[in-house]
Amino acid sequence: MTCTARTCGLAVALCVALITPAAAQNDRPPSGERGTELDGLVGAAATDTHTGPFAAGIAAWRLTSAVRAEARGAWFARGPGAAAFAADIGAVVNVVRLGNASPYIGAAVGLYRASFDATTSAMSPFYRQRLGQTLTTSQERAFTDPAFRLSAGVDWRVGARLSLRPEASAMFVRRNGHGETLGLFGLRVGYRFEDRPVTP
Repeated sequence: MTCTARTCGLAVALCVALITPAAAQNDRPPSGERGTELDGLVGAAATDTHTGPFAAGIAAWRLTSAVRAEARGAWFARGPGAAAFAADIGAVVNVVRLGNASPYIGAAVGLYRASFDATTSAMSPFYRQRLGQTLTTSQERAFTDPAFRLSAGVDWRVGARLSLRPEASAMFVRRNGHGETLGLFGLRVGYRFEDRPVTP
């Protein structure tokens, strides 16, 4: 009987020892948030022929505390008589969290549409060689091509819902083995308006 009581006591003590850390873990606050966020991005875009401003709107959905999916639309000024638009979808991964700051990397695929007044606009060889005919006055041409974008930046939380993100990107526009590369540098301002806690 004494042996059985002692065995039961040891079993209860072991169960308590095992349950306590698990209970403490479940009581931990959420490690991050999932939710929907809207961002605005302004900056400069540089090509071989022109450097000018660009602006973008971004809708982001945080899937986990470290991963978010993004859809982006952007407008680019490409000099007199020229403009461009881009739309893509992709994903961003926070590499490591350092207090309120977290470096991140991202990738996206989409389309890039550039339009030119071919008689006055500065065009790179990528577009100039695709005109295919003698230029006439006020000849407007537009080109839509696949694009792939790589990004890196820092996610800096400045409030419960507000984030600032300095970001640098390279956009690769390709067609028939040729292409053009845009270097993008800007600042994103993000506002998260929906929260869903992520438990550890």
